Amino acid sequence: MAPTVPIGGRGSRRVLVLTGDRVGPAMAGPAIRAWELARVLAGDGHRVVVATPWLDDTLPSGGEGITCVTGWGDSLRSLVAETDVVVGMTGVLHEHGWLADTKRRRANAADPLWVVADAYDPVLFEVLAGDGALGAAERSLRAQDASARMCDALWWVDLVLCATENQRHLLLGVLAAWGRIGPVAWDDDARLRSAVAVVPFGLPAEPPSVAAGDPHPLSGPGGPFATGDRILLWGGGLWDWLDPVTLVSAVARCADPMVKVFFMAGAHPTPSVPEMDMVATTRRAAAQQGLDEHGTGQVRFADDWIGYGERAGYLTDATIGVSLAPDHAESVFAYRTRVLDYLWASLPVLHSAPSGIHDDLAALIRAHDLGVVVVPGDVDGCVSAIGQLIRPDWYADARSRIAEVAQTLTWPTVSRPLRDFCTEPRTLLSEPPSSRPRPGASHTRRSIARRVWSSLRGSGAAPAVGDGVEVVG
Repeated sequence: MAPTVPIGGRGSRRVLVLTGDRVGPAMAGPAIRAWELARVLAGDGHRVVVATPWLDDTLPSGGEGITCVTGWGDSLRSLVAETDVVVGMTGVLHEHGWLADTKRRRANAADPLWVVADAYDPVLFEVLAGDGALGAAERSLRAQDASARMCDALWWVDLVLCATENQRHLLLGVLAAWGRIGPVAWDDDARLRSAVAVVPFGLPAEPPSVAAGDPHPLSGPGGPFATGDRILLWGGGLWDWLDPVTLVSAVARCADPMVKVFFMAGAHPTPSVPEMDMVATTRRAAAQQGLDEHGTGQVRFADDWIGYGERAGYLTDATIGVSLAPDHAESVFAYRTRVLDYLWASLPVLHSAPSGIHDDLAALIRAHDLGVVVVPGDVDGCVSAIGQLIRPDWYADARSRIAEVAQTLTWPTVSRPLRDFCTEPRTLLSEPPSSRPRPGASHTRRSIARRVWSSLRGSGAAPAVGDGVEVVG
């Protein structure tokens, strides 16, 4: 991979990217993000290692210059000793709390340790939105743990990444509460982007393509739908904090029988993440309205997780990409990463966003007329939007507009703040105070966290790993 930015005379860095999700042909959002950021940093000339507790023998494409290891917890200490920069989601850093002590010991050494917290997933709000069926005591425990995973690492890291402006404002509040926003950060940039940098999900530079003669997974022979059907693609998981049922209800009200829906979400590739209740809820809604394979067949589901390298075939067969969620705080602070796949494939987007709240993706869609943004839970609004999105005269022009916008959202472009940091690490955050505003995670609390976290998407929870680190690539 050719360098994407000159390193100059500073030399390359040793970068360790941590992810708690499976890395391989089938990956969920956190692993995809870790892999793509690692690819960009390797392309910049850095020596990049990706560490995960679950590593497949077959790696995703484009991994030139990346070394992958199977390891977790204390087994990574030797790697960290040979690392300049660690990048990991806040929950992963929380699970490796000893990094804070290592960083402090190396503060005045010739090779200090720099740590970047990726806070793009507002997991506290996912937990609150998805745990409604649990008992009060368990809900409280899980919320406390999610809050710690989202916030505790911000007490000691050097840079925080997020995906949206809403997230940035939230995280600045956390940093202010930790006492880490001071004159140095303010004088460098009064908008404090050097403290919390927006790095949204990106997309590949080249649009998806399917070779001549390759099968069409959704339309044509062997697919669930016919050539000419208008296929609405739900490209991500059926998480409990999303709203796929509104899409099913909208299709039931559509007068056009050629409007079809395909939910790509199969069993999560990371073993610790179980199937969520929303899967059964959505299947039940499709069956009750006579839309599943036993009825009209307009709504179908993938039984297996679609591989990262296989998604192009599904995207190119689709007509519209869909992302819907209820009107709650999770929707305010979330970033619907699969919408980037839709833009990559030049698919118009049906997206929901809370009224009166800024939503970065909704603003992008509206500003460039890339689709339709509806009010959460508005079935009739979705029916109207589908009719507009499949209108031939609008559709062709929209795909051209989307292709232009997509070129501004590639991974090398959106990851610029992280690339700049790795080239010349520095922190403008104030030193952590001598005592925290609230107690940190004790050993007992961390043990509880490992148990409860196994049911959460992209958590970074991991099985016990031995002293050794298995290296691939």
